[in-house]
Amino acid sequence: MSKARGFHARFSVKGNKALAKRLLEQAKFKYPGKSDRWYVEKILYDLERDGAGGRGRATTYRMSGREVRERIFLFSAIASAMNMVLYTVTGWFRGRG
Repeated sequence: MSKARGFHARFSVKGNKALAKRLLEQAKFKYPGKSDRWYVEKILYDLERDGAGGRGRATTYRMSGREVRERIFLFSAIASAMNMVLYTVTGWFRGRG
């Protein structure tokens, strides 16, 4: 049994045999001439990297309400400071400074 067939069998346990086949076909198209083992390892690496199965990094980042409020406050403070600097600099050029 080749590694590619083992890959299909592993995913068929979870009911994703069609997905496994599609991923393998896409990898073979994108990276032609590699061994079956290489394709399997590449697909598994990509799935883990992208967060498949809950072992990789999270695909979304959630902020708490407090973080949202802090970032809005910080953004408004920075925007206000930039506005004051811009007003001061333009005043220098117009002779009001």
